[in-house]
Amino acid sequence: MTNHAFSYQLLLITKDIQLAVKLDEALKAPAPQAYSLYIAQNSEAAQKDLTVRNFDAVIADPASLKLTASQIIKTVKKIKPESAIILIGESFASEAEADAAYGLGAQSCISPEKFNAEDFILKIKHAITRQKHFNSALKDAEKAVEAKSRFLAVMSHEIKTPMTSIVGMSDLMRKTALTPEQLEYVDIINKSCEYLLKIINDILDVSKLESGNLTITQNRFSIDEIVKSAHEMLLVKAREKNIDFTCSVARDINDKFTGDSLRIRQVLINLCSNAIKYTDRGSVSLAVKTVSSKPDSVKLSFEITDTGIGIETEKQKELFMPYYQIEDTGLLKKDGHGLGLVISKKIIELMNGNLYFESRHGKGSKFWFILELKKSGEERAQDVTPSETAADIKTPAPACETIFNFGENFSVLITEDNSFNQKLIHSFLIKKGVKKIEIAANGEECFNICKRQHIPVVIMDCQMPVMDGLTSAALIREYERSAGRPRCAIIALTADTVYGTREKCIRAGMDDYLTKPIDFDLLYGKLVKIAACGNSKNWSDDKMNKEEPLQQEKSEIIKNENEDLIFDPKLISDLKKLQIPGKPDIICQLFTIYLKETSAKIESLKEALREGAADSIRHIAHNLKSSTANVGGVRLSAIFKKLENKAKNNETENLETFIPEIDSNYKSLNEKLRQLIDGKEIL
Repeated sequence: MTNHAFSYQLLLITKDIQLAVKLDEALKAPAPQAYSLYIAQNSEAAQKDLTVRNFDAVIADPASLKLTASQIIKTVKKIKPESAIILIGESFASEAEADAAYGLGAQSCISPEKFNAEDFILKIKHAITRQKHFNSALKDAEKAVEAKSRFLAVMSHEIKTPMTSIVGMSDLMRKTALTPEQLEYVDIINKSCEYLLKIINDILDVSKLESGNLTITQNRFSIDEIVKSAHEMLLVKAREKNIDFTCSVARDINDKFTGDSLRIRQVLINLCSNAIKYTDRGSVSLAVKTVSSKPDSVKLSFEITDTGIGIETEKQKELFMPYYQIEDTGLLKKDGHGLGLVISKKIIELMNGNLYFESRHGKGSKFWFILELKKSGEERAQDVTPSETAADIKTPAPACETIFNFGENFSVLITEDNSFNQKLIHSFLIKKGVKKIEIAANGEECFNICKRQHIPVVIMDCQMPVMDGLTSAALIREYERSAGRPRCAIIALTADTVYGTREKCIRAGMDDYLTKPIDFDLLYGKLVKIAACGNSKNWSDDKMNKEEPLQQEKSEIIKNENEDLIFDPKLISDLKKLQIPGKPDIICQLFTIYLKETSAKIESLKEALREGAADSIRHIAHNLKSSTANVGGVRLSAIFKKLENKAKNNETENLETFIPEIDSNYKSLNEKLRQLIDGKEIL
């Protein structure tokens, strides 16, 4: 060998010294010399050389190392995938052996019996050239996949934002006075939007899987939590089809675990949703059992069993192909897009697990996956009674069921100009079982609705355009007296906590008031009290309007203790309580509505600040203050409150200096909310 600078770096892996000399002499034949040959006599030395040097080609003699061609190729591809692989050995005289090596990734196979220097040099050149073309094509493909992933990520976000708004608005529309035909159309819109959003999310997941960007995170969780969450989400669908849907967790699974609870839950929902979709009678069950246990980890089996249509034997091999769907009697019977199983399988494999299934056509199917999870050291709280079996845990009633029954005729009119607050209150009422809900955007609309029909409860914002809440309440009371109508209960909503606010509300004819952000526990208590008194009750005789709601002002002080927070994560747990199983994610809906409206309002506020327009500043800041507080934007809400107070006192000079602070805080809050909408951050 020589010390000259060479064009190509080659690594020879062999214990056959004669072969090494023979190849070295062959490489010295060309002029000018173009090759540098390094020799490794065992796999350890070869791996070390591959780690520290870049080789254009690796020439290996598997037989002398007592290794298989597969082992050699796998090792080289793992350490230096860009290197061409040339295999030498008597076995490669067999065309079958050579073809097998080519299939594994070798660029050339040489039999020593047919060796000659000129042919050897030519094969090295061709092997290196082919590998370089392959490397270039691979980089182009990786760039294309990355570009596609970026495009899909951007487009999915752009599509999801308006789609979520459509879902939210159509859900609100469904609660208004509609004909049966109109209601059917709105339901179709809602279901279509939900289905489209799921397709978008699944396509984005497939793209992430293809590009290797779908990551597995580690968080602390209990099996009970994710099983019950998946069960509650799909229970409504099962009930709609009149099939039993049960879940159980083995009693010996007591620990908290470390793993990606979000992805495990996603797989459970995918598999259970499929089982429900393909089961028209009978049952679907979700069970978690222990396979084996170690001191620091447990291997668990997650099993989903159904009595559905099953899968024909000849179709089972196609089950995990993208966009594949089970067909029934030759006709595509079920909706879906065939990505759920592909995504589930890949996610389980990323978590070092395996997904299995068995099925009999016409009898049902069983899908199960096995994961080894690390114990996090804390046992789960036992939520079963001694009378329960070791295998079963009682599933809770759906979250949408409430203790108090408001009755079919109990109705509530939400009067609020901020659509975010409308949606928030509407979701709360639906969750608590109120079946009749109407919405008015200002006091005038509220008054007109109350004239047309008796509304037992009006939830009334105090400050609104066109007609404020105090004026509307006074008109309602006057109309009730003149028309001999029963007195409705009016609960004021106000962001104003100054002394005398309660008295103003009562003088206008309101019965009670709540400060914003709304304490929904207090609101629920008031609604229960009103409903319990009966719709014909004269509310003015009730003690409700004589209560001293000073606790509201005290709670407002407590709420403002954390004004330095850009986002208050405690809000998430409160909003999750409003989620109805089977319905679109409430947090995503609310945050989307807030972001859609707030940007334009902030621009209007900034313009008013530059002009020093006190009335506009006061109204816009007041509107933004409450909705921002309701999405957890504590610091930004405090800024709007400060501007509102300054406008009330006509302190309008130099208020434009607040603009950079507003922009900075809204940008931070916007980013946080979008992360939560896109599922990039789970609190």
